[in-house]
Amino acid sequence: MNTCRSCGASIRWARTTNDRPIPLDAEPDPAGNVLLLGETAHVLGKGATVPLELAGDDDGTRWMPHHATCENWGNR
Repeated sequence: MNTCRSCGASIRWARTTNDRPIPLDAEPDPAGNVLLLGETAHVLGKGATVPLELAGDDDGTRWMPHHATCENWGNR
């Protein structure tokens, strides 16, 4: 587990399907728009469902990108 430099919250890092790093809140969040399969973060569009090619691997766990919940994001 890592710590956010802006707010001190616990975060975890993953890599998107475009191989870019993305900070996620430390705990799963059913309101999140990131589906984490292995170490790959699949960012889902607003209100999106799981793409058909991923549906068989979906365990229903969603994660929230940390920038969506960090009170100090952008003030670092």
